[in-house]
Amino acid sequence: MEMPQFHLPSSLDLTDRNLADSFKKWKRQLQLYMEASGNNNKPKQRQTAIILHCAGPQVLEVYDHFEFEGENDKNDPVKVLEKLEEYCNPRQNEVLQSFRFWQVPFQEHFDTFLTKLYSYADSCNFKEKERMIRDTVTGKQQKLLLRETSLDLKKAVEICRAYEITSRNKKEMSESSQLQKIEHIAGKKSSKYPTKQHPEQQKNRNNPHILNECNFCGKSHEAIKTKCPAWGKLCNHCKGRNHFEVKCKKVHTLETKSNSDESDDSDTNWLATVEVPNKTRATALMQVNDCDVRFQLDTGADVNTL
Repeated sequence: MEMPQFHLPSSLDLTDRNLADSFKKWKRQLQLYMEASGNNNKPKQRQTAIILHCAGPQVLEVYDHFEFEGENDKNDPVKVLEKLEEYCNPRQNEVLQSFRFWQVPFQEHFDTFLTKLYSYADSCNFKEKERMIRDTVTGKQQKLLLRETSLDLKKAVEICRAYEITSRNKKEMSESSQLQKIEHIAGKKSSKYPTKQHPEQQKNRNNPHILNECNFCGKSHEAIKTKCPAWGKLCNHCKGRNHFEVKCKKVHTLETKSNSDESDDSDTNWLATVEVPNKTRATALMQVNDCDVRFQLDTGADVNTL
C-alpha cells in the first residue's frame, strides 16, 4: 500500500528575532510530520537525516560544528534536537520577553491577538499567567471589560469574541443597507430622466472605431480618413481641401435663439434673441491671424423695448 504524501515543515530561520519561539513552533510541526509519515519507526540515522533536511541549510551548517559527548550521539535524533534547542535558547531574558508581552498590539482578529499573548507568556515565566493575560486583554479593551465584575480570563475571552462577531455582523448589515439605498436612488434618477438614443448612435457607441460626428464632414463614419465624405473635396467657403463648409474653421456664425413657439404674437421680438429672423445684417470680412472672419457691424438697436 502506497503511503500518502505529507508536506515537509518549513525551514528553520536562525535569524528570526524571536528564535526561541520559532524553534518551539518548528519542533512541533516536525514532530507531527514524523508521526504522520511513519518516520518515527525508521533507523535513528535516517531520522536525523530527515530532521536536518527539514531544518534547512542554516541549521545544517550549525550542526556541523556541534560537539557531542559520544560518536553515536551525532546520529541520535533526540540528541540533535536537544543541541538545536540549546542553540536557539542560549539565555532566556525574562525582562525582554515581558516587554514584548506588554507591547503586543491588539489586532482585529481577537484569537490571533490571544495566541500571541500565550506565546510570549510562556517564555516570561509568569507565576499567574492567566491573570497577566487577562489584565493585558482588559487594558486593550477597557470600555468593553471594565464594566464587568468578577472578571476572569475565560469570561473576558467570551465577551471579546462575542463583541467581535457582533461588530462584524453589524458592519456587514450596514454596508448592505447603504448599497441598497444607493441602488434605489440611482434607479429613481434613471426612471425620472430616461435617456433615449438613436439606434445608429447606440451602434456607434459600442464600436470604438466609429466616429459619432466627424470634425471634417460632420457625419458618422469609420475612423479612417479615406472613409470621410469630405476627403479630397473642396470647402465652398474657404476653398480649402478635405472638409465641408459646415465644419470650416474660418466661418464664425452666431446661432439664432428663437422662442417664437412660446408666444402667439409674431410681432414680438424677445430680448434673448441674437437676430431678427429674415433680416439682412450688415457685416464685414476681416483677417484675424491670417484667417478670414466675418464680423457683424453695430448699426443700432433693431427692437424698441418700450
